[in-house]
Amino acid sequence: PLKASKDGDKQVNPEIFLKQIDSFFPLAKLRRAKIAVNLPPMSITALSVFLPLISRKELSFAAVNEARQKMIPVTGSNHIFDCLFLGETMINKIPRAEVLVIRTEKVYILRILDIFKSLNVYPVLISPACTIFPNVVPKEAWKKEEAVVIVDIGATYLKISICSDTNMVFMRNIVFGLEDIIQDFVRQLGLKADQVETAIKEHGIPNVPFDPKNKVAFSEEIMRQKYEASLNSPAAPEAQVNLLELRWLWQPHIERIAQELRRSFVFYNERSEGRRIDKIFFTGGGSHIKNLQTILSSFVGGEC
Repeated sequence: PLKASKDGDKQVNPEIFLKQIDSFFPLAKLRRAKIAVNLPPMSITALSVFLPLISRKELSFAAVNEARQKMIPVTGSNHIFDCLFLGETMINKIPRAEVLVIRTEKVYILRILDIFKSLNVYPVLISPACTIFPNVVPKEAWKKEEAVVIVDIGATYLKISICSDTNMVFMRNIVFGLEDIIQDFVRQLGLKADQVETAIKEHGIPNVPFDPKNKVAFSEEIMRQKYEASLNSPAAPEAQVNLLELRWLWQPHIERIAQELRRSFVFYNERSEGRRIDKIFFTGGGSHIKNLQTILSSFVGGEC
């Protein structure tokens, strides 16, 4: 729930937001809880830096100092930093420490704090979720010489993070998300965005008895079903979605997500000297879409 804004600046309306939270999780319990807030990728800038092997305290200071000079756009007084030790690596046969430095604007942090101000409750942690995820995954999920992948499918981004031995070793952010998929469906179906969202929430990716690879049979069946529907219900509302067509429209987006996953897996495999991916965790709004995990699993393998 956003505040009305003339300049297009998207700010959460705290009153409505907390009412929505209360419908799932009573605010009385929230006051006794430890709260962590995810910083979405569009609000951060991340940079990996490689430094000599020094103490962790000195390493953090040196990493942030180097990132201040290298990050684009130029760092200003409105920025705030944190960093994450990724591990040791060899560069030109010299051991180096790899550190991920994350920068965000102070205004984002202040807005998050402002949301909880009326409750007199404040988050204990504000961070990109992928950097914290390895610490909350059950220990049995981590097998020696295997990696775990976190795929965050959000509104405007697809974030792929790979963790090994409970450390994040790879993070990639692709500017492609559910909003892009919805807008594509809007153009092709001739419906409004809220109608498309409703269809996705209700049907997800429909199970259909046709192979999407057989494009001729698929398109012919869609036309046949639409023709029959027009004969049987000439006054049918425009918002009615043909499930076969919905599945057809999903296909290129599924293939793109699968392709981006494969690219990341190949890069990690080469960089880690053959370590394989064992489990894939889906987070974000996309994790709620019916059948998406099952279909992606059939494309890329692994336990999703």
